[in-house]
Amino acid sequence: MPRIICRASAFRESFAKSLRQFARCFDHVRDQPVGVEEHFTENKAAFNVNELTQLKALERLAQKERIQKEVREIIVERKRLENALKFMPFVKEIFPSEANFVLVRVDQADQSYAQLLDQGIVVRNRSKQLHCENTLRFTIGTPNENNTLIETLNKL
Repeated sequence: MPRIICRASAFRESFAKSLRQFARCFDHVRDQPVGVEEHFTENKAAFNVNELTQLKALERLAQKERIQKEVREIIVERKRLENALKFMPFVKEIFPSEANFVLVRVDQADQSYAQLLDQGIVVRNRSKQLHCENTLRFTIGTPNENNTLIETLNKL
């Protein structure tokens, strides 16, 4: 029985300490010129990631050889896609990329986007983003997925 009391006492002390810390934080936030919501929005992580997802990400990061192989494959496929895009008449500009996607300025992004969707290919129309008028973002896929994308783009 004393163990339970000890644990309950420790919990109560820990909880009280947490409440005091929260109260200090809240007082600090309340005294700021911006509202509470803006303060928390400014200071939150860019992405809310749950604990299970974080654990899976750590497991994945431990697979260094596999990740390096996938990165090499993405680089090869990105270069292949960029080379194919150079010869497509509706492509006006290919932005330099070191990511797993290619951003491309096209003559009519909304039309190309709709045509690709009709063919079951999902890309990102970035045209509404600042300085990205008439741009589409192509994520680098597997060699087969990229073959399908290139064949479909050649038919537009």
